[in-house]
Amino acid sequence: MTDADLLEQLLLAANHNVVSGERIEDVGPVRVMLESGIELDDVLFTLKSHVDRRAYPKNRALASWSERRFVMAIAEAYGRRVMLPVFSRKAESAREIRLDPSRESIPLNPHAANGAGGAGPARKLSWINLRANAPSAAAAYGIARAIAFWLGPCPAND
Repeated sequence: MTDADLLEQLLLAANHNVVSGERIEDVGPVRVMLESGIELDDVLFTLKSHVDRRAYPKNRALASWSERRFVMAIAEAYGRRVMLPVFSRKAESAREIRLDPSRESIPLNPHAANGAGGAGPARKLSWINLRANAPSAAAAYGIARAIAFWLGPCPAND
């Protein structure tokens, strides 16, 4: 997809509620988001709900694709679509592990189990495989880098 095609899709999704100029014509921030794993549908949905005045008449015009409120809304949409289901699955598996009576818990402090050093009774911890969704963590890291890159040197636009 060319920059002109992408710009046209973005403008249509925003219902042209943008401040015309060089900052809107530069679709670089959106390209970085797309390369980081955010889907175009997330971007278009965010534009329709947070910029288009047909959705909410008091939506402000967008001056740049790297405006903080726009980027944060896209990150929130990505989090709801990708990260929230991952957290829900992990919480569900943690609950299943805690409720499984046949699973042996591992003490946090191995010396405390023996009563050594006056550490008191051992506390127990059930382990969860935190690497099960490594691609999601990599995508979140890429998105965080993109947001930091586009918002870091710029003044706040809100």
